[in-house]
Amino acid sequence: MTKNAKKVQSFMIYLTKSFDILADDFSFIENKDLLFMASPRAIILSEIMRGKSFELNKDVFTIGRTEDNDICIPDGTLSSKHAELIKEGELYKVIDKGSTNGTRINGERITEANLRSSDILQVGGIEILFDSEDSSSKASNTTQTNINLDMDTNLGMKEMQNINPINSTSTGNTGSGGKKGFTAIIIVLTLVVAVLLFMVAKKLLAGS
Repeated sequence: MTKNAKKVQSFMIYLTKSFDILADDFSFIENKDLLFMASPRAIILSEIMRGKSFELNKDVFTIGRTEDNDICIPDGTLSSKHAELIKEGELYKVIDKGSTNGTRINGERITEANLRSSDILQVGGIEILFDSEDSSSKASNTTQTNINLDMDTNLGMKEMQNINPINSTSTGNTGSGGKKGFTAIIIVLTLVVAVLLFMVAKKLLAGS
């Protein structure tokens, strides 16, 4: 075996070990497609927390006025335990938890319903934009806001103002979805370069 052939053989062994290490590092990821998908987000549109973004990265999210909720909105129009967002497969479902002022999707009062991308979820007097990149939850491109409360006048509701969701989403947090996408790009590029080097090394070894 020539000197060049030995070098190529050593390089191929090193490359094989590198592939094994890379596979071990990312073996904990059961669904690799998740690296390329940003998690859905709930973005507050109303003035009290306008632009605040919550990344929906677990199966159940609680919404309410008290601090023990995943999405805490300290507004008097919300109940302490107002609603829940529950993940079912690739979709999120909203369930009203017997709130005083109700839960609505795009102006329609509901007790339980699936959410689609660009839907306006209204809890009490607070509007929330549901933003999802999942194609199965895509809705129409038109997003409407519609405050409609069945409330007793003694609650002293302050005047509400509709918000443009396009302006609001620009100030939201990007969450960890961008980091996942960047990690996925790095992995793909590493694999492509490794495969190309492997092919070159194999040709050099055959030529020697």
